[in-house]
Amino acid sequence: MLYERRWLAVSAIGLSLFLSALDATIVALALPSIAQHFQLSNSLASAVSLSYAIPLTVLILPTGDLVGRFRVLPTFLVAVLGFGLGSLTCGLASSFPLLLLGRLVQGCCVAVLATQGLAVATAVVSPGERGRAMGIVGALAPLGGVAGPGIGGLLLAASTGQPSSL
Repeated sequence: MLYERRWLAVSAIGLSLFLSALDATIVALALPSIAQHFQLSNSLASAVSLSYAIPLTVLILPTGDLVGRFRVLPTFLVAVLGFGLGSLTCGLASSFPLLLLGRLVQGCCVAVLATQGLAVATAVVSPGERGRAMGIVGALAPLGGVAGPGIGGLLLAASTGQPSSL
């Protein structure tokens, strides 16, 4: 079935994967500030990045199996909601363990987003349009990883009141 708003859906999927890749790298420049805020060593603060990357890495294959077991769109939407709640938890974290919990939730949900997103994108377009849909999603997702440090640096500079060098 061809959907009227299929390219809007494909773009939304691409943007969700852009944000998930962005989230993986956006904290890189903030790790020293996080360590200082929570009075941690810099090496312990690196757990913020690991608490996102490890669940993503471990769960990417098992969540790929969800494509055949559950309906794709509801699974994808639950993962988007979970990612949002994990982001909210990170933003409001008053303690380091709570920040790690939020990042853990984000990593778990991104594993689902990465696998289900491609399935949703192929489900809403005709077979002849799948290449274009995969191209849109495939182009947006890695851009998030590249943009993360720059956007993180801008946010960090804005929050500390220091001018950005970008």
